[in-house]
Amino acid sequence: MASARREILVAAVVPAGGALAGIGSVVERLLSGYFDSVNREGGIYNRQIVLRTATFDSSGSAVGALRRLMSETQVFAVVAPVVLGQERHLCGVHRKAPRCR
Repeated sequence: MASARREILVAAVVPAGGALAGIGSVVERLLSGYFDSVNREGGIYNRQIVLRTATFDSSGSAVGALRRLMSETQVFAVVAPVVLGQERHLCGVHRKAPRCR
C-alpha cells in the first residue's frame, strides 16, 4: 500500500483495433513519454505518474474498457480519450463525474 501512495494513476482510453488504432497508439506513446519525463524530474510532489491504458476493439465499448480498468485499480484521472462517438457516455462512468453537455 505504501507504493500506491507514491503513485498517481492516470488512465487513457484508446482503441486497440480499427481505423483509430494508429491514433490511439500515438496518444498512448505521447502520454507515456511525457509522464516518464515528469517522473524523471521527481514526479508530482515526489509521486510518480503511472499510465494505465484501457483498450477496446472496433466492436467494443470504450465505456466497458474504462469500467474494467476502474474496477481493477483506483484511477485519479482519465486523460486524452480516443473514443470517437462515445465521448458523452464516458461522463457517466464514475458517479461523481460531471455530466457532459
